[in-house]
Amino acid sequence: MASDTPYEFKEVCVEDVVSKAMVELESALAGEHEEVLVEKKAAIMEIVRKQVETDANLSRKLAPLVTNEAESAELEAVMSTVLPLDDVQLIKNTFLFETYQVEVYKCSIPGPKSFVKFLREGEEMFPDMALDSSGKVLDASWLQWASIAIEIFMLVLSAVGIKVSFNQRQMAKVTRSVERIIQSSAFKKALIAFKTAWSKGGVWNRARAVFDFLRKSFSAGIFWKIVKTVLSTMSLWDYLKAMAIIAAMIVAAFASGGLALIAKVVLALHSAVTLIQKMANLEVLEKIQV
Repeated sequence: MASDTPYEFKEVCVEDVVSKAMVELESALAGEHEEVLVEKKAAIMEIVRKQVETDANLSRKLAPLVTNEAESAELEAVMSTVLPLDDVQLIKNTFLFETYQVEVYKCSIPGPKSFVKFLREGEEMFPDMALDSSGKVLDASWLQWASIAIEIFMLVLSAVGIKVSFNQRQMAKVTRSVERIIQSSAFKKALIAFKTAWSKGGVWNRARAVFDFLRKSFSAGIFWKIVKTVLSTMSLWDYLKAMAIIAAMIVAAFASGGLALIAKVVLALHSAVTLIQKMANLEVLEKIQV
């Protein structure tokens, strides 16, 4: 299924994007670790420049394939000429990362009721919830949205070769933080738009939906809040490097039309079985009457 709007590749000036990415990074950090940032500025700028150059090269090579909505194998072949093979594999495996599963089930004892359970690697993530009020249904929906948002932002990390992992306690803490972040009015609009676009089906439509979701979260001032949350277990220097790489990638993506990032999303979506199920869960939750 072809996407609704045409793709547009824009050639970028590397130095211009590097400059804007550094400004974006400093704004995103908002005074955090200022001394380290000043001390390591040259090293950080080099990290940013390398990422921008990589993204500009990749966008240029992928542009004709994205315009024609090529098969994933073609996208992967081109990416493999620019990115390390481990990074390409990381993108492909993005959605194999598990936040937690949300399972809606019914129990007829003592009376017909709907419940939801939250599992991670077969273990309880949060206590089971009885969906016996509209408030409880909404709470369950927000926890499902939090899981979806985290997994999409894990794709942002995978897109630039960053790998993070969480134990059960860390995942629960990140989830609760993201759950609070996404309940802003501006972000709710982004979620609704994403759900509508996703429902059209087709890997390319859904990849565009993910890209537009990231762009809207950026405009709403939410993007960096979630990024910082998912990077919260890193050491200081790894955190600053990751922030710099992501700043470079997202500024380059918005400047160039997003083709490289959209192509990476397409590659990742082929392993997105659980994400598809989570989007379907939202429909199930919406239909529960209490």
